[in-house]
Amino acid sequence: MERYIFITVLLLAALILCVQIITEIIKALVQDKTKYNIIVFIVSLVLTVATVIAASEIVPFGLTWYIVAAAIAGSFFVAYGAMFGYDKLFKRVFAALKEAIDSYKKMKEDSEDEKIVK
Repeated sequence: MERYIFITVLLLAALILCVQIITEIIKALVQDKTKYNIIVFIVSLVLTVATVIAASEIVPFGLTWYIVAAAIAGSFFVAYGAMFGYDKLFKRVFAALKEAIDSYKKMKEDSEDEKIVK
């Protein structure tokens, strides 16, 4: 399981790097910031979906609609990482995970307190 998580994070970083390189080349051609962000998202979408399709051929897993939907959702993370940097992306993801864990612990403590009161 840890190996798949490592491979997924490595692929995410590689996708962000590829998107950054491709969009930097396109950015030199297009000076409008709005067009640049749209290009970043389109490149992220295409590369992420293509990577998932290629991975489904390399690693034995079936390509279903929800995997394609997850790839499309993942392209937003790739685009965010390409636009604002790896560090900001990972900082936001880890902050959200920490907040979710803290909320879960608080809910668990509250439910245990209610059981004690009853």
